[in-house]
Amino acid sequence: MTAGASVQGEVALVDNGPVRGVKAGYLRDPNGIIIELVEIPSTADDDIGTLHALK
Repeated sequence: MTAGASVQGEVALVDNGPVRGVKAGYLRDPNGIIIELVEIPSTADDDIGTLHALK
């Protein structure tokens, strides 16, 4: 990646449970820190919106 981060594995799609529909992926920055990227779909159930609001 341009900023020096490296992809760690594949993007995962959660297909069941309370966070169904969420996509997550991981990067490692040049300092070795793991960064989690999470995409919550706009059509998510109320449970996912509540989970996101609690973080």
